[in-house]
Amino acid sequence: MTSVLFSPEQQARAASLQIVAIGVMLCVILLVRPNGLFGDRPRRPRFGKRARVAASESGS
Repeated sequence: MTSVLFSPEQQARAASLQIVAIGVMLCVILLVRPNGLFGDRPRRPRFGKRARVAASESGS
């Protein structure tokens, strides 16, 4: 995409600015969403954990 938008003399500078922009976006995401993009979703219990919970509730 940089080859289409920028002249050959400016492509190296555009590529380095692209890397900086990606780094800034990652920092913003980490500051705004410290638990990640899907951090608020409830976790499903794993198979082994579910079986142990069911066994303890039944009194076994």
